[in-house]
Amino acid sequence: VPRGLRADVLRVIALDPRDLATRRWAVAVRIDMREFAEARRMMGDALAIWPNEPNLLGFKAGTFQAVGQLDEAQAIVAQLHPEMKDYDAVAPIFQQARLRRNSALALPIIEPLARPSKTGIDWLGNANCVGDLQTLAGNKEAAQASYSAIRARANELVQERPQNTLALGELARAQAGLGERAAALQTIDKLTALESRDLRNRPGVEDLRARILSRFGEKDEAIAILQRLLETRYEGWFGLPLTPALLRLDPDFDLLRDDPRFQKMAQAQP
Repeated sequence: VPRGLRADVLRVIALDPRDLATRRWAVAVRIDMREFAEARRMMGDALAIWPNEPNLLGFKAGTFQAVGQLDEAQAIVAQLHPEMKDYDAVAPIFQQARLRRNSALALPIIEPLARPSKTGIDWLGNANCVGDLQTLAGNKEAAQASYSAIRARANELVQERPQNTLALGELARAQAGLGERAAALQTIDKLTALESRDLRNRPGVEDLRARILSRFGEKDEAIAILQRLLETRYEGWFGLPLTPALLRLDPDFDLLRDDPRFQKMAQAQP
């Protein structure tokens, strides 16, 4: 992020300190840059105005997750009761459960936000989160039902609008959850091609690609992407950019753990 842009954001906040959207964007930029301590400082200022704002609290939890401080993150996540569009609050709830390998921490909160609907797309991402948590809990039958419902609706949306990048991303996640390796990689290839010239969104798609490749044990390509992402400032598919701590904790990367290249990345100092 250019130095001048950072200064511009601070000037906008100074001119209108009660503009929540600007505050959230400014914090998100710091998180994308892995400046987690500075992001928390900025959130402290914002939370003094909006003390119970779920997305700000979600951001704060994420900054602790990114460095492996899960106890600190849990204290914040326990306060969150997000609604459908509180994306930055849902993501850390989901991540906390996965990083702690305990689906019960998140399923009761996210399941009501994942009910299938013929209108809108927000439920698809939440439903994929539910499927992943059901998989983590060993409830394969329920997970397969979740992924199948997502796949059906996402396919409809892609047929209606082939450049629907959100639907393609959720379709790839569902296909991976169903074990459909070829289909998931084909879908992520389409998404990658659509986002190839978008410098802001492309790394997030690569993040998803690395996760899908890792789930299928495709070590070489997955590790090459992860090495690149650790040196990139970006918004991760689940909000956070990847960090060594997240590599150590995230179950998506379990099949890479015996590879010395992965071990070196996961043990690197931030």
